Amino acid sequence: MNIIKEIKFLSEKLDDTKKIGLEIAKILNKGDTVGFIGNLGAGKTFLIKSICSFFNVPEHDVTSPSFTLVNEYSGNTHIIHLDTYRLNNDIEFEMLDLDFYASKHGIIFIEWFDKIQHLYNHKIKTVEIEILDENKRSIIYREWDA
Repeated sequence: MNIIKEIKFLSEKLDDTKKIGLEIAKILNKGDTVGFIGNLGAGKTFLIKSICSFFNVPEHDVTSPSFTLVNEYSGNTHIIHLDTYRLNNDIEFEMLDLDFYASKHGIIFIEWFDKIQHLYNHKIKTVEIEILDENKRSIIYREWDA
């Protein structure tokens, strides 16, 4: 896969991350799948909350699906939020049936995308979050071809 678009952001505080989330949300469309990559505590779920708020999903409704594996939110756009952190193998990911969720014509967010990206061969957008220090984050949004 090749990068067809890349935008780099620097967040120095939580308010910056919220604003970055809104900027990313503005370029998303129904049918998009966005993979989130970053270490534990990098802010993947926090950024997803900010993106969801753009689509009129209350931030308090957005929680990490680490234990449920999948959360769905309704706002202006249907949002499916998956977390692959606890998946132990490729078969468990395939059992999530991503095609089923894609058929709902919403936006799909996948946390810990790097764990399953070798299985994903469709057009994808990614958000990579790197911890620079306690509050500072490098956030890179990329669009990839199929």
